Amino acid sequence: MARLIAGYSVSVELRGTRSHAKRASGFLLRFAEFSQITEPEQITAASAEQWGLEQTAAGRSAKTIRNQLSVLSGFCIWLVRRGILPDNPCRLVALPRLHEPNFVAFTEHECRIALRVALKHGCRPEICLALTTGLRLSEMARLFWADVDLEGRVLKVRKSKSGHPRIVPLSKRAIGALRRQKIKTGKLTWVFPARRTCRSRAWLVDRQRSLPSWLRLMRPVQEAIPRLGQLGRQATGRAYHAFRHTFITRLLADGISIYKVAKWAGHRDIRQTERYARMLVVYDPDIERLGTRAQEPGTRGRSTG
Repeated sequence: MARLIAGYSVSVELRGTRSHAKRASGFLLRFAEFSQITEPEQITAASAEQWGLEQTAAGRSAKTIRNQLSVLSGFCIWLVRRGILPDNPCRLVALPRLHEPNFVAFTEHECRIALRVALKHGCRPEICLALTTGLRLSEMARLFWADVDLEGRVLKVRKSKSGHPRIVPLSKRAIGALRRQKIKTGKLTWVFPARRTCRSRAWLVDRQRSLPSWLRLMRPVQEAIPRLGQLGRQATGRAYHAFRHTFITRLLADGISIYKVAKWAGHRDIRQTERYARMLVVYDPDIERLGTRAQEPGTRGRSTG
């Protein structure tokens, strides 16, 4: 079974990214161990549904479970194409209902708190860039100086979540944050390189900063904002993603075209951006048209029923 999973992982990497292949392989190995599956013929709709029930009981979100079952379905389809399975058993599995997500987006006051705390802990450029570009944590971690054009006021995301590159425009605040960062790391390859500490000394290392290091930077901000503190220390990654939610919702609230926002955010499907638009809590002046139409000639002072 492990050999087949390894073969499928190679196929995923060829079609997507190495990180996608690694996650798929890890999930399939966990599923096989949980279900005590040693041969592909032992994969059934019942075993897939039991996995989903166990994950629900463990507190996993419906989106996470659907993503996991999608990976299992892709693996089964891969086995069917190679004549190992006669059919995909996952097509019989009832998926958990996907509820509309409740995005956490910062208010102006919370943005000021985040920037103030970030300045105190030496990570203001990271937080400022997250607020003004909407980059995902993985995209920030993989950002090279070669991808940043300060004169042209754009940066390039080489490989986004969808596996495709995109161009993100830079505002004046983003340019300022990057110029400050360039003073510290401009001679290195990475915009936000790793940092090594030994006793009381700390120095930069020209390699990609690890995920735990990014999450440690985020924790003081998370603790300073009550709404994020309620997520718990294990939800630091989701707390960081609030900067992306803030970026997208603020653009939509300011009337920027939803197609332009989708392009900057790297949404391949416009429906992803529309979910943010539905969650906006802003006053719409068009509601006043209702009062205007009600005041037709000859109706003033009389009840319209």
